[in-house]
Amino acid sequence: MLHFSKWFLNEMPIQVKLLGNWEDKDKRYRWDKPSIGILTNPVGVEKITQKWSNLPQQFNAWMLKGPGASKYVEVGEVRPTFLMDNLKLKIVPNPTQSDEINIDPNAINVIYTQNIGNEKAPMNYWTIAHRFGHAVKRNQTFQYFVREVEKDIVTLMQSVYGRTPEKENMYGQVWNSKGRQFLRQFAIALGTMGSARKSKLRDFGEFPYELLAQYIITGKVTFNRLPFNVFHRYDYGKKRHIRPQWDMQQDDFEKWNEFIEHMEQTYQQLLEEILESSVGKIFIM
Repeated sequence: MLHFSKWFLNEMPIQVKLLGNWEDKDKRYRWDKPSIGILTNPVGVEKITQKWSNLPQQFNAWMLKGPGASKYVEVGEVRPTFLMDNLKLKIVPNPTQSDEINIDPNAINVIYTQNIGNEKAPMNYWTIAHRFGHAVKRNQTFQYFVREVEKDIVTLMQSVYGRTPEKENMYGQVWNSKGRQFLRQFAIALGTMGSARKSKLRDFGEFPYELLAQYIITGKVTFNRLPFNVFHRYDYGKKRHIRPQWDMQQDDFEKWNEFIEHMEQTYQQLLEEILESSVGKIFIM
């Protein structure tokens, strides 16, 4: 078995470790070829560790490739017995075999069982961070964080642009398709990570996970500052944007940019709390 955990010292913020059968190139077990290429290549793994250098917590990313593993998707936090009963893993102090794993009480322990996300992104440094968010989505602080992101963005949309995303009905709490699309477009205009810059954010619901990934990789959350225009639609082949309300003054922008700065600081505190509360736990992604 290819056991890359031997290549890295314990003080590295992330250790990428392989479980199962990674030598058989014919059986992918719902792992895509680019991901297999990254995770079985010393250069690819080293890039992951370099990109994660800002994370203060220790993070163990176990990559499990084998029959039956991929049916356990976004399970979230589990007990050690789950690994033994369902994934047929043996918990030992010093793993040497492909079915052995150690659980570090001083680290965040995450087992990735496949890479079948809708974005079709290979399991690189960013994807590992983004998908960790899906593993902790039931965390109460993370759920509060998601609500705060939505609330703050709607406040900006209403106060600066005079727009409110549409809901299914006047009593509903669910955005309709136009409302979700508008939220997505606003997140793209506000965000500074690659998915926002390249307009590749699949859905507004993915934005909190992208913010978590940004915090893990860069050590901070950053947003664009006002004024910026929000892409709305194509009109006769030309991009049409929604601009801030016509009577907005420079003082107004400064006030709302302070609000955006407060968003950054608040989110960083919440994301740090999520990471710190995950130490010593086991998650299945």
